[in-house]
Formats: sequence, structure tokens, C-alpha cells
Amino acid sequence: MATTEPVSDIVKRIGNPQEGDTDAVIREFLATFTAKELRSACKIYHVKVRSKNSKLDNKIGYENVLVQLARSRRESEEAARDERDKRRSEQVAAGSVSTRKTKHCCFRLLNVLFSDRFVDQLGLMGARPTRRELDAGAVRGRNSFWKDVAAEFIKELPEYGRLVTADSRFDGTDPSHIVPHAGEKLQQIWKEATTKFATAHARATQSGTHEPDFYDFCSGQLEPLYINAWLTVRPQAFDAAVGSMPKSTCLDTLTSDDTESKKVEKSDETALGKRRRAETNEVITYLETRFGSHEFS
Repeated sequence: MATTEPVSDIVKRIGNPQEGDTDAVIREFLATFTAKELRSACKIYHVKVRSKNSKLDNKIGYENVLVQLARSRRESEEAARDERDKRRSEQVAAGSVSTRKTKHCCFRLLNVLFSDRFVDQLGLMGARPTRRELDAGAVRGRNSFWKDVAAEFIKELPEYGRLVTADSRFDGTDPSHIVPHAGEKLQQIWKEATTKFATAHARATQSGTHEPDFYDFCSGQLEPLYINAWLTVRPQAFDAAVGSMPKSTCLDTLTSDDTESKKVEKSDETALGKRRRAETNEVITYLETRFGSHEFS
């Protein structure tokens, strides 16, 4: 008898299409299971494959059945998603959907930007527009990158609606909540979030800092903490995450202890200078007394 776990894996995979799925991808996945496991999965979908004259009662037959089931499920979900996207676009055009930013929007945007599709393009966001883009008005949020992000932002894909971390501090956050935004607005949300992260990171990396929890440097804000969680998965995006930080931010993040430390160092340097001048004056006085002042005037 087939074990329960492999059969459950098959059923879950067939019933939950993933982005990029094709018949070939599904068939390759199914090839790793035994004939008994594939047959058990077919039974769960109420497909009769065992009969005297059935040509499906073998491993290849079971695979063919499950590939067809996966394709049907995939096509059904794609059609439903296209219909929802079309309906939402019509509602936005008619002004019947609120586009006011919610507390969930930033986290959904971060899921989109750190996804496989966009993570390698993050470094291009700060690039200056070309002459052609300027002539076409493709500046700020109206360039092709942010148009693509805005289009992706409203797609009901599972990976955009899940949290990347199980941290309980995000329990009230729901990235699956979709509010349509223009590319320019999403760019603004990204810049605000990365500025918060850069500030927190500057605090966390100061000399003498030993707090183990990055949240201690986030001033109670969850956005920088979520970016930090994503960077454990996508470390290659670190430069983009701190790229929006103004140069003055590092100065603004200095703590009072650091400021006091600099004052003490400056005071020590001043005292050392005074001491050296006093020692020099003593030597000159001695020489004048010993040999006469005309030699050193």
C-alpha cells in the first residue's frame, strides 16, 4: 500500500498550480513516485484507472491522467485570475475601488520586489532615464520597471500574499490584501521603506552596538524589520535596500553616546595640545636662563 505522505504531496502539487508549471514540469515531478503512489492519487481524484480493458492501468497511464488534471486546474485558475484582474481594472477605471494606501501595501510590494521576477532588477531602479525615456515622459514612477511592478502588484499570486517570516510581530499584517497603486506611488512606498531600513541598519552597525535583535534599531517600525527578513533570503539585494538613504541619514542616526564620545575625544586632543605647548615654554625658559634670551628671540 502506498504511504500517505507521498500521495499527499502529489495531490497538493496537482491541486495547487505554481507559476511556470507546464505538462513537462508536472511529468518530471510525477516521475519520482512509484506506480502505487500515482494510482492512489488518481483514486483521490475519483479517476477509475483499474479495469480489465483499461489502458491507463500502468505508471505511464497514471502520469498521463495526473498531467491532464494538473493542466485543467491550471487553466481554470488562470481563467479565474484573468477575470478578476479584468474586473478590478474596470473598477479602478470607474473609480469604484479605493486606492488609499493601507498598512499592508508596503509588505505586499516588498514581496513583489524581492520575488524571482524582480529581485535582480532592483539595482536598476536608481538609474537615470535615457534620452528616449525622457522624451517619452518615462521618468520617476512612469518608467517601464515601475509599470511592470504596478501590474504585478495586483495579481493574485500566492507568493505575493504570504509573509516571508513567521515572526509574531507581523501577525496583524496581510500582504494578500490588494489595493491598486500607480507605479509612481509604489516607487514612493519603496523609497520610504528603504530609508527606514538604511537608518536602522546604520544604528545597528555602529561601533559598540551589541543588541542581537534588529528590531531594537527600527524605532518600532515593521517595514525595516521585514526588509531585513527578506535580505536573509535575498542578500544580493542589500545595496538596493540601502541605496535610497540620504547621506545625512547616517549623521542623524548617531546616538547621544556617540556624540558625547566625540566631544570627549575632542576635549582630550585640546588638553594634549595645551600640555605640549606648556612643556615647550618650559624648555624655552630654561634655555633663556642658561644661555641668554638673545639666542631664542
